[in-house]
Amino acid sequence: MSETDDRLGEMSATLATHSQMLDALPAMGAALEGLAARIDALDGVTGQLSARLGPPRNGRVSPEVQPVTAPTEAPPVAPRRRRPQPSVTFPKINGRLRILGVNELFPLISETYIREEVISLVPFGADVAWFRHAPGPAQQPVPEPVFDDFEAAIAAIEPDVAIVHWLTTAKHSLPLFEQHELPFAVRAHSFDFDQALLRELIEHPLCAGAWTFPSPDYSFDGAHSLSPTISSTDLLQPPVAVRDAVVSISAGLPKKDWPLLLDAFDLMDQGDRRLIIGITNEHEDVSGELARACETLANPPLLQVNVLRRDVFALLTRTAIFVYTLRPEARFGMPMSIVDALCAGCAVVVPDRPEAIAFAGPDARSYKSADDIARHVEEVLTGGPAIATEWERNRERGRTLFCDTGAHRVFNQELRAGIARVRTAQGSPVRV
Repeated sequence: MSETDDRLGEMSATLATHSQMLDALPAMGAALEGLAARIDALDGVTGQLSARLGPPRNGRVSPEVQPVTAPTEAPPVAPRRRRPQPSVTFPKINGRLRILGVNELFPLISETYIREEVISLVPFGADVAWFRHAPGPAQQPVPEPVFDDFEAAIAAIEPDVAIVHWLTTAKHSLPLFEQHELPFAVRAHSFDFDQALLRELIEHPLCAGAWTFPSPDYSFDGAHSLSPTISSTDLLQPPVAVRDAVVSISAGLPKKDWPLLLDAFDLMDQGDRRLIIGITNEHEDVSGELARACETLANPPLLQVNVLRRDVFALLTRTAIFVYTLRPEARFGMPMSIVDALCAGCAVVVPDRPEAIAFAGPDARSYKSADDIARHVEEVLTGGPAIATEWERNRERGRTLFCDTGAHRVFNQELRAGIARVRTAQGSPVRV
């Protein structure tokens, strides 16, 4: 075989390999879009090369063959290759909601609150699927179908409503909802609480409702209130007899006060110390920065990345004290990590800020410095009846506030009323 034939074989194999990689790695589809275009361009050049090469002479390319140049016009760019979409249909039963959760990147490990809220509607007669605008960096496995193609999701499940987390995601999803005349509901969060945008969304004719946190900082005329919730209560196992873990769990975001937290960990001389983060989009470098920072400590915690939710709850059963830090200039919302820690019955340390202390409850432990955190850890790990009582009060408070099926029922009623209002205004049948 000639050198050219060898080269063609290598190039064909390369193209096949790239194709397999793209098919096998759907989570990297968005990041690899440019690579797919370059592969297609290379395919065009390879096709020209095959057409223009003459027969080999004595194992070499025929000398009359002209040098191959790149085409003057780029070949058409192939559409982005997507993973196969779920093959699923939902039952069409009057009164049973078909919900499409519309999100930027979910299912992500750092966005577990999204699923917890949406699946709270399932016991009241609902089926749930997800659509994401793009794959995320640290995906969370979920049992519900996940679509990357909005048209495929609409065709498969024929949703009654889209539930969108984040105002900004709702805003840029509006053309999709408008195209299909699909009612939508939106959940606002602390980090994108734009009141002008919230008003715009609430007044949209397809909006079936908006939900904000039940706090004076997030109250809004025309919006409902909804606390963060834990629906998958089967994950909440009773605390074990010996609780010695000191844990901080959060998304890997710059708003966390990482230097202070690491200083506090370095001051501790007891307990199983864990720093757990979920990698988040556009901040993928945070985990590496934390790893390098831990290497400089004399007494570093165990750094763990992208721990699955069931494993987090298993760790919380033996967690004595949970630490949440936040940079002073960052806005405090209603962190799901604190919700999880309270429901698991941990002692909870939060910044010395009124809104953080109010959220964590009367047994909250506040800090102003790394020394404060280390002192709280020492007190809790010492144990005794007072600490046991603190754990139990936190557990009772967490489950009362955040595992409340009554709140889920109200959410379901408000959502269905909103869908009925939109459908009535459209002159469409109301079946929910």
